[in-house]
Amino acid sequence: MQDFSPSAMLALMLANRAAAASLITLFVAIVIVALNWDKVCYFVRRAWHATPLVGTVARLARQVRRDHGQVDANGWRSGEISLCEEYYTRYESVDKDPSYFAKCEDYLSKVCEKGRRTNPVWVVPLMGALLVLEAVGFAYVIGPFVNREISANNLQYLTWSVSAFLALISGFFAHIAGHQFHHNSLIKKARHWWRGTPNNERDSQIGKDIAQISIDASRSDDNATGYNKILARIKTNETVTTRHNWIAIFAGTIVIVAIAAFWVRTEQLNALETELVAGYQINESAPAASSPFDLPAASAQVEKQSQDKSFGDKLGAEHTASLVTFAVLSVVYVAIQFIALWLSMVYGFAGLASKDAYEMTSKFKTAAEMVRWMERQRLAIRGHADHKLRMLQHKVSGYDMASNSGEQSSSTAHTRDFDAFLKMRVAQADAKRQADKHDEDQKALEAHRAALEFQRKKASIEAEYQAPAVAAQPRVETPAPAAAPSVAAPVAQNLAGPKPGEFDDLRELSDEDLDLVTDEYGLTLEQLKRIRNTQVVLAKTGKFPGKGAIA
Repeated sequence: MQDFSPSAMLALMLANRAAAASLITLFVAIVIVALNWDKVCYFVRRAWHATPLVGTVARLARQVRRDHGQVDANGWRSGEISLCEEYYTRYESVDKDPSYFAKCEDYLSKVCEKGRRTNPVWVVPLMGALLVLEAVGFAYVIGPFVNREISANNLQYLTWSVSAFLALISGFFAHIAGHQFHHNSLIKKARHWWRGTPNNERDSQIGKDIAQISIDASRSDDNATGYNKILARIKTNETVTTRHNWIAIFAGTIVIVAIAAFWVRTEQLNALETELVAGYQINESAPAASSPFDLPAASAQVEKQSQDKSFGDKLGAEHTASLVTFAVLSVVYVAIQFIALWLSMVYGFAGLASKDAYEMTSKFKTAAEMVRWMERQRLAIRGHADHKLRMLQHKVSGYDMASNSGEQSSSTAHTRDFDAFLKMRVAQADAKRQADKHDEDQKALEAHRAALEFQRKKASIEAEYQAPAVAAQPRVETPAPAAAPSVAAPVAQNLAGPKPGEFDDLRELSDEDLDLVTDEYGLTLEQLKRIRNTQVVLAKTGKFPGKGAIA
């Protein structure tokens, strides 16, 4: 069995100083990069832009050459715009007004994560120490069962690699399960608030038609319910229910590993005890040389039984103590996993933009301090963008442009910097906003006109049948004697025409049918046709048949 004690580990590190120093340096570098990931990515991007031959500036210069220096309506080459776009995203992230600080606090408050924080500095070393402790425990368990045909050094390397891998897997599952616990707590809180809202005030289905809200739009749902404020800032499934898949994987992992470690240690103990018993029996069965001082047979038998009992008691005590030790080691492993789970539950965020909001509110005490920092960042980004833009313009200045616009663009390159690009973006955004507003106004105007036209037609039809139908009177000549009045038309029997909505349903009658019932209703054929057509129109709007209509 190989020695996996801390002293042996230290001796191994001293014997392989270069490898140990490389591993320690790599670990420290990974921690530093992880803590400053955003800055590292920005630095790598800037370095890639200036890389000769294959960098962004070199690639865009070749693109400008293929385009023969063609420019757009604003005098910009496509490569120049693409290069400025590389920096505009980062510039936009720090181009905020003082109200952004209050919006970050509002975002954290609405998602119920105000007061939480990211992992402190001491969490990473603590988790590293716990993982190393787990690796040592795993090394003692799996070391004897690794391939025994390899050399001792390779066996140690392989054992520590496998044990560290298993420890990292356990730590990863604990981290993800802790975050899922916190995420589930927010969903439970939202559902509890939803159930506590009166039925006439709450949504019929929780989470229905909820759009995700960013920090800039955090004030847009001030009048929304508390549960909708939470759901608009976290990621949920279609039924807005808790999920326990990672929690189940974490629980299964620690149970399997803890039981497996205990079982392996127990089997090792049984194998060791078997060897001890076999060796003891061999020693006892070996014939001893005769001596005049030997005990009598009866006394020798008693002494042998006493030795066997002592050996059995010692072996049983060691067995019990070993089992208790193995159980304690398994409990320690489970406790380490629960510590990692607790740290993941206490620290971290579930909101989609909560981490960004926390970093902004924790980094600065006031909005004025945030604005001053952002101004310095914008100034640095403008300098970086102008430097790469000048590199690109210098590379393409010597190209033989095939168009007058390209030559003119080269002569006016000094006027195209990142500030000019920002002004162009603002002008384009304003033009787009005005165009969208004009389109919305046109659609609203057309809808209003259509509504007015519909109301006019409807009022015209109703007024036609509400006005009294006056019978035509014969014209009487003054000098001549009064003539007898002619026979009044059937419509004169009703001083006011009937309303189509209150008249009998005539929609299914043909013209011949209407001609047959003119005498029944005392109306002309034209009046009945008009009533029938009006009823067809009213039926399409849902206003016929009405309460007064007779089916």
